[in-house]
Order: sequence, then C-alpha cells, then structure tokens
Amino acid sequence: MKSILDTRPVFHQLDETIKGHKRLESMGLDLECNDVKRNLLALQEVVLDETKNRKVSIRTASQGSCTSICRAVGIALRQTIREIA
Repeated sequence: MKSILDTRPVFHQLDETIKGHKRLESMGLDLECNDVKRNLLALQEVVLDETKNRKVSIRTASQGSCTSICRAVGIALRQTIREIA
C-alpha cells in the first residue's frame, strides 16, 4: 500500500524546473526524475592528450532517455570520438 507521501503531487517552484518539465512534456516524454538523473550522470567525457599538439575527446554512449532529454532542451550531443583543436 502506498503512503500519503508516495501519492501526493509534486509541484515545481523554480521557473527553470517548470520550463524544463514543459519542454519534456511537449516532446511526449513522461520520465521519472531518478531515471533522468541516472541517464544524465552516466554521460561522461574524457580528454586524452595523445601528443603535445593533439587531443582527442571520447564520451560514453547515451543511455536511456538521455538523447531525447538533450534534444528537448536544445543541447546537441557531441560526437562519441572527436579531435580537439
């Protein structure tokens, strides 16, 4: 059985949170907060210094709803492997 705390509605108080929630809704995304956090935290980028004049960046694969979240808020994911000038 769910407790009263489990079933109460959650209201956003900050303008940024309200806007973010509306953007996700407009894309048809109904996501749990913990899933969003887990997917975004899994996205990592490492810069490898191969030589003095050449650096390469490698990022992890986008998991779960991460790509859709980025698209909804207008962020383009970088290439998985890219050279940094």
